[in-house]
Amino acid sequence: MASAHDCSDGGLAVALTESAVAGDTGFAISLAGDTPWHVELFSESASRVVASAAPEKAAALEDLAREREVPFARLGETGGPRMVFDTLFEITVEQARRVSESAIPELLGSSPAAASV
Repeated sequence: MASAHDCSDGGLAVALTESAVAGDTGFAISLAGDTPWHVELFSESASRVVASAAPEKAAALEDLAREREVPFARLGETGGPRMVFDTLFEITVEQARRVSESAIPELLGSSPAAASV
């Protein structure tokens, strides 16, 4: 396994985004099933985890999950500069990083631009 992140704080969308920003690698996922997209992406289910594996090890990860009777679904692939959430929206990893790093300073009025004035 290359990475893993729980979905308990912000759901799948936040877990994927935090992983993409930390690893400087984008992804493309597809949502399947009857669950509404907003539930699928933002449900803070404590028992859900998103994991990634090298392509040559993906089948072994899926086999291990099946063997241990852990529900498993392939969401997509990692790589590239963009984070693609099905047909709903996409953003670059760099754009997400900028928003993430500037949100709290801007809320506190201490953005780098304000500090240099």
